[in-house]
Amino acid sequence: MAENYQNSKKKRGLPLALTIIAYALIILGLLIIAPVVCPPVFGYHTYTVASDESGEVGASGVLVYAKATDSYKSGNLIAVDNEDDDRDVDVYVVESSSDSTVTVSGGKTVDADLVLGKIRARTPFFGYLCQLCFSVVGIVITVALFVVGLILMMIANSKAKKENQKEFDYNN
Repeated sequence: MAENYQNSKKKRGLPLALTIIAYALIILGLLIIAPVVCPPVFGYHTYTVASDESGEVGASGVLVYAKATDSYKSGNLIAVDNEDDDRDVDVYVVESSSDSTVTVSGGKTVDADLVLGKIRARTPFFGYLCQLCFSVVGIVITVALFVVGLILMMIANSKAKKENQKEFDYNN
């Protein structure tokens, strides 16, 4: 009787391990896409910092969350499109603004159309993850994590059902 219990316990270990690995892969996939997908729901856009002229955000690789506004006040941190066809921005501190231009620290004037928004938050190191999410390789990796996680869950569920059926048949 004790031997059957030990065998039953060993056989349940594999489905449990597969389930834990599956959940870990799915959670990892969600952590990869959450910082990029969730902010637009609340009106924020994510950008990776290319250069920080303000000295307040940090080095490249920082992910900033910017929200467009109608006007900018002195002291606001802003994200400015650096026009190099990627999701990188330059960060500046506003000195003054008018309808068509924004004067930033150092006296540089920036066209208001290039200002993407006021920076509301930042997360270090997530910029590299954001770049990965917008690349073909990153999308393939993220989808693969979800698919492998789901397949492992299905295998674990199937094995657990077979073990439960064997145990039910043995008891009857």
